[in-house]
Amino acid sequence: MHGRIWIVAIAILIGSAFVTLAILNRPAAQGVVRAGRFEVVDLNGVVRGVFSVDGRGGTWLTLRDSAGNVSEHLGVSVDGSAWLSMKTGAPGKGLSLFQKADGSAGINILDAADKHRVALTANTDGSSSLFLMGATGAELIKIDTSYEGSMRLGLWKGESTIRAGMWVNSDGTCSFSLFDSAGKYRTGIYLRPDGRPMLEMCDERNALRFEIGIGSNGVPQISAYDENEHPLWSVPQLPMSSTPASEPPTTRPAE
Repeated sequence: MHGRIWIVAIAILIGSAFVTLAILNRPAAQGVVRAGRFEVVDLNGVVRGVFSVDGRGGTWLTLRDSAGNVSEHLGVSVDGSAWLSMKTGAPGKGLSLFQKADGSAGINILDAADKHRVALTANTDGSSSLFLMGATGAELIKIDTSYEGSMRLGLWKGESTIRAGMWVNSDGTCSFSLFDSAGKYRTGIYLRPDGRPMLEMCDERNALRFEIGIGSNGVPQISAYDENEHPLWSVPQLPMSSTPASEPPTTRPAE
């Protein structure tokens, strides 16, 4: 009888030892699930959400509608830039926000054809800009401010041809300018830093040909110039060797 008790006791001890060793040797619970991509599907099997890392190292969260079209896209690219886009349909009206790694930020608005129509940007140098674009992209309004305080408004035909512009510069000068179909400056109205007004007209080479303004002596002046901007005549009459009372500006709006 006593022998059986000892056998049972020894068996219990050995079993307990194996159980203890198994507990001590099993891996600790990690509490972390690791993968390169996670997908969430609805009851119909349509992917409604994706959390993934792209091939370039960016991390993205994408949410889709019931038809599988992307509705929201949120992520951080490999350089640290952050992006958020929202839209309806495929394609559809949308809104995107971004902040780049260099500190610049902006907002873009897209139309139903997925084309940019409005773009607002704040740059790291303190300047900012607002772009308004037509449905074809051929019409464009640009409004921007520079870091030193100047402001500009431009009406463009396409991305490279300006037709009209307004400038307010940090030195106190301001102007309204008109450009021809090739984007060449032709006519402008100016206020100099001292407040004197001036109207000028230029030829296709951007050479000053005609000017109406107030001279430095306060006298109204009308002047005409040849193709090399040499005075032809003026009212009041000035000697041909003298400089017109309302001197042609040394700089004009960039083409």
